[in-house]
Amino acid sequence: MNNFDILFNVTCLVVLAIVALIALLQVKFNMIVFLGYNLSLVYVGLCLLAVDGVTSWEVVNQYGLGVAGLLLGYLSCNRYAYSRRLTAHTSPTTVTFSDSSVMAVVLAAGTLGLYHLVASGIPIFSSAIEIERFDFTSSGLFGIPGRMFLFGIPIAWMCASVNAHFLGVAWREYRPWQLATGFYIVSALLSGFKSGMLAMLFTMLIVYFLIRPSPVPLGIFIRKYWWLSVPPVLYGLFVASSYSTYQNSAAPLWRQLLDRVTVVGAQPAQLALEGRPAWYMSNGIVNDVSYYFRKYTGGDVSFSYSFERAISAEIIGADPASSAWTTPVTIGGYSELVFSLGTGIAVVCLAAVGVWIAFAHNMTHRSSTSLLLSAVMAYGLYNWLLKGGLIYYILNLGAVCVLLSVVALFGKLGEQRPITGVEIISAHTEAEFRDVFINE
Repeated sequence: MNNFDILFNVTCLVVLAIVALIALLQVKFNMIVFLGYNLSLVYVGLCLLAVDGVTSWEVVNQYGLGVAGLLLGYLSCNRYAYSRRLTAHTSPTTVTFSDSSVMAVVLAAGTLGLYHLVASGIPIFSSAIEIERFDFTSSGLFGIPGRMFLFGIPIAWMCASVNAHFLGVAWREYRPWQLATGFYIVSALLSGFKSGMLAMLFTMLIVYFLIRPSPVPLGIFIRKYWWLSVPPVLYGLFVASSYSTYQNSAAPLWRQLLDRVTVVGAQPAQLALEGRPAWYMSNGIVNDVSYYFRKYTGGDVSFSYSFERAISAEIIGADPASSAWTTPVTIGGYSELVFSLGTGIAVVCLAAVGVWIAFAHNMTHRSSTSLLLSAVMAYGLYNWLLKGGLIYYILNLGAVCVLLSVVALFGKLGEQRPITGVEIISAHTEAEFRDVFINE
């Protein structure tokens, strides 16, 4: 590497650091903070890989463009979206979810999610926890319990939170929210994922600040509520210590976990940015459309596989078309876009996500339906950008939303019909008639 390359790379790092600092100074505590935190860890991991000569600085800069695009998209529209919300004329909000519908959704998602754990085996108690935690299909019933465990329980919690907000009831005093939170915590504790509790906390905070836009700056929030991260971190350390891969390593646990969130976590993104599985497929998104369509419609998928499996197989040197076990990896949405559509389109897409986040956090919702859709959208975008698998999330989140909508409709049938004014007058007249003509 010549002096010009070194100067260019250092300049890119400094510019990105300045953009991140500006973002932190202006940003209130919301979804962009969580995305910036997670994407920055991958960026640091890629930098360390470049320092070791495992990848090139061009890959690092390519990823940095995506992070910068996300932050600039948010910053360019956040002030305008905020001023627009202050001057907007709002009409009275309406509650569109009945309590019986919300309770039905919470019970259906929570019960099926826990059934999945019982039927397939509770990962946290398994001797093969690192494999069992990824088993989402052996509970049967067309994979519905597994999907409720993954997506239904969080969406049910969002539904209860949104309805409590529009009812003007504190979350902790709303019965469906209490039950949904219980299901959420239990499923996260038993999932066997070391980051399960932390992911749950992040999801709850993202939804909370989407529902209740807060003016609290990031630094103040961290100083006041840092303790919220202590239980999830301790749980993560406990679960990680039970993984055989960590137990069999000579390195201390803290060093392995540090590598996991930086270097190891950046490796799937590195391979995707380098186009390493290109001989397997030319476009990851198009491949996943074909693969998941055949898989979910009962077609033959014997010699086909997802983009995520191709990357995982590349890491361990396995044939993705074989039956060999490959650990699911987190490629990241941006890296998936770069591989499939090119860097330019990928950066534009991340900038568009940043713009959407700015408007989503400053939007005035007039119904619980629109707010819930916004929360589910934020949840899906957050997880996709962290893990990748655009088609997987679209299909599975969409399917779960449809199923829970049907449950909500059935739950509404059990709602007590309100008494109309005509019925009140009729009842009053009938009572007077009995008093005057019968009781006398």
